[in-house]
Amino acid sequence: MELARFFLAIAPDELLRGQLASLCATLKPRFATEPWRWVASENYHLTLAFIGTVRRSDIARTAPRLALVMAGLEHFGYRLTRLGCFPDTRRPRAIAALPERQAALESWQVPLVAALEAGGIAVERRAFRAHLTLARWRGRQAPARQLEETIALQGVANAIVMYESRDGRYLPQFTLAAGRGANHAR
Repeated sequence: MELARFFLAIAPDELLRGQLASLCATLKPRFATEPWRWVASENYHLTLAFIGTVRRSDIARTAPRLALVMAGLEHFGYRLTRLGCFPDTRRPRAIAALPERQAALESWQVPLVAALEAGGIAVERRAFRAHLTLARWRGRQAPARQLEETIALQGVANAIVMYESRDGRYLPQFTLAAGRGANHAR
């Protein structure tokens, strides 16, 4: 029985990934004296569900169930409009790009979590707060920090990725596309 940690996420498209990498390049000098670990651009993602530690074989068995859900979901555009501390400014653990609206992300998150749970996969019960992590605090508790800036980045959600989290890297296990295209402005 081989166990690993998994999570389900939306990976940003290449255009957005490049814009986020450029944003991080401008931010790094501002935080150079603090122990932030910047996320590699290939690891950017919007988490939909933290699954935790489960058997790899159980995750592989979820793909058909998740594919059925994805077939009924529509692509959508989303906007990242704020740069802030996550989960909050009193105890920041991450610097994150935050979406303008969470409802569109929840329209995917809710049925996907239900499909995982129907397939016997227990999902961690954290409150869902969409964010795209750009940097993580290394070490003990980060000091309180005010960070609230406006950004204007756009992406398209058209697929999910099941990731394995191993040694600080995120390894894609499978990708499933949404079945219905939608009109969306970039």
